Amino acid sequence: MRGRGRAVWLLVLLCLGCENNLPVTSFVDKLRVLAVKAEPPEVAPGAQSVLSVLAVEPERPAVPISPLSAVWLACRVPPGVTTPLPCGLNPGELDVGALPPACGAEVDGTLCLLGQSLGASVRPGAALLGASGTGTLFLTVAVADTASGAAACLIGTAQNGALPTEPDRCVIAEKRLVVSDPTRPGTTDAPVGPPNHNPALERLDLVDENGATRTLLDGTTVVALSPDDAETTRSLTVRRADTAAEQKASGSYEALALSWFTNAGRIDGGRSTFDPPGCESQAACASVPPVTSVKTSYTAPTASKATELATDGSMKVWAVLRDDRGGVGWLEGQLKVR
Repeated sequence: MRGRGRAVWLLVLLCLGCENNLPVTSFVDKLRVLAVKAEPPEVAPGAQSVLSVLAVEPERPAVPISPLSAVWLACRVPPGVTTPLPCGLNPGELDVGALPPACGAEVDGTLCLLGQSLGASVRPGAALLGASGTGTLFLTVAVADTASGAAACLIGTAQNGALPTEPDRCVIAEKRLVVSDPTRPGTTDAPVGPPNHNPALERLDLVDENGATRTLLDGTTVVALSPDDAETTRSLTVRRADTAAEQKASGSYEALALSWFTNAGRIDGGRSTFDPPGCESQAACASVPPVTSVKTSYTAPTASKATELATDGSMKVWAVLRDDRGGVGWLEGQLKVR
């Protein structure tokens, strides 16, 4: 069952890019976890990192839902395993039907419970460090909108051979927290630089039919429904913070990628990259800073799709920014559709 469970989790990851008859991944039609953040994403042993999750839902869920609940676990990645199961889902871990003991003041990688709310915190211990002076703490969060809650969902998944029992109502996501000794010696091939920080976004805007840029961060921007026979397309744009692209010890800049999501209408390009000006990728121009803004196309819902909107005509847009070292940041915007 261990191999079957890992195969299923690998299939879930692979299907994130599947098309066929599945909804596009940028459209939120059920409970989704879009990102998990550790602040900061790299810490020294004994230092605290604050955990948060971006869990989102459609404006009008298809079934009655309960307030979101969450469970956070911490563990160590088993040696030699490249695609580990989430914490708690390995055979024998939660099969007994109970959550693991609470984590201590410092986490050494033994399976433990960090908390049962939408946020948590953790202090990894020095036991996680390898010979190189770095290590990884594996984090898992289960989020549910069911009456029985995230704990019941996580335990039920473990008892079902790591196969989700309610995948549309409970989502299990993973996060790796980098632990590093700031005094570790570097090498020519791997110099020691400053620890990683999460990248941030500053603006999330829509360009209207007159070419004016309107913010989505205060909920005041309005668009019209698309006619069923002539869709209305606009541009969504984001601007990153100047500090979002950090320079590594090697001198190269982080590669930044942005994922777009909405719970009404359609985003025609679900992924954007902050490539340096005139370059095909960050790797092609490693020492050149990436551009500061990117955009994609957004199509407002048609009248026949107005049920995607909240009863007041509102909808949401999310922009999730990731660097290539495990850092993440996001913005949530809101539109009104008339």
